[in-house]
Amino acid sequence: MSRAQDLSAFANRISVSVDEPLPYRQLVDFLAPRIRERNRTMQTLGWISALAKISAESKLSLESIRRAVSDLAWLDRAMGNEVETIASYRDAVAAQDEFQENPALLDLTIAYFVSQRLRFDFRFARLRTELRTEPLAATDSQLNAMLVFAGMGMELEDSANQLARLRANHELDSVDRDIVLHALWFGTHLPDQADQILLLSDEMLAKGDASANVYFRRAFAFRRQGRLEHAMREINTAMDLLGPGANDVHQDYARERELISTTGILRAEIKATVDEQLSGALSVLDSRARTAEESVSRSLVGLVEVLGLFIALIGFLGAGAVTLFSSQSFAQQILMVVVLFVGSIGFFLTLRFVVRSDVWRRSKKRR
Repeated sequence: MSRAQDLSAFANRISVSVDEPLPYRQLVDFLAPRIRERNRTMQTLGWISALAKISAESKLSLESIRRAVSDLAWLDRAMGNEVETIASYRDAVAAQDEFQENPALLDLTIAYFVSQRLRFDFRFARLRTELRTEPLAATDSQLNAMLVFAGMGMELEDSANQLARLRANHELDSVDRDIVLHALWFGTHLPDQADQILLLSDEMLAKGDASANVYFRRAFAFRRQGRLEHAMREINTAMDLLGPGANDVHQDYARERELISTTGILRAEIKATVDEQLSGALSVLDSRARTAEESVSRSLVGLVEVLGLFIALIGFLGAGAVTLFSSQSFAQQILMVVVLFVGSIGFFLTLRFVVRSDVWRRSKKRR
């Protein structure tokens, strides 16, 4: 059986199960060995045109094609293969492969593959450069989602508006939503980043797009909001859903779980420290307030005492003056002068006693 017949036979098997929830899995399993054969000089890129041929003949949905390319791109990265430009892949495939029946789908498949590889490598600037000159990006929702991803990763000011335009102009499928959710995970410059992640992930869960990564992103969002119990619940769910063998992904999840735990510990320690310092500050403030209150009270009492003495002195002097001027004899006048003098001295001594007594009480209080 020739290679073309082999691919057509497999396409027929795929088409029988095309209505199943995950028909692309068969395609991934079929093409995975070809990915493992590819080397850094791009000598075995036939799997890309084979994917396009099988997809076209089996009438696989665009969403399933996207999902298959995503999985194969992840495998290609895991094999350590370098990613080239979209144009270089197209040239290599055109020169090496005989399957050119559907060039439009072939070109789109290559664009999907390169953009997914650059996404997984976090090469934001290069991804943006590739897609800004790619004609297919003008109409394709996934390539537009990739531009949003690149913009979020580069923290571009227009990335939020770009996301809004994407959602307004395209009906997103499950792969698009995965990419957008991944993009929002990088959007730390967005003031409502956590809210947007939770809103989109709620939509994805409602549409049946539950996956380990969705719960992983939700755990991150809840941690950013400070809702650590929710974050721990979500990351535990993500780790339960993660299949065996994905050790690098498991490490990402484990780091997120450790961040959630550490955040809780630090929050408790900070709260205890702040409470202790606040309690001490309140105690000092209360002590100083009581001291100030006592000082003001004593000052008012002293002021009232002095004011009373002055009033009494004025009354005494007034009465004495009246008596002096109404006296009939010289002896009475001399007597009144002596009385006024002695009384004034007495009032002066009393005033001195009151003032010094208050000063003595204050100095004793300070000691």
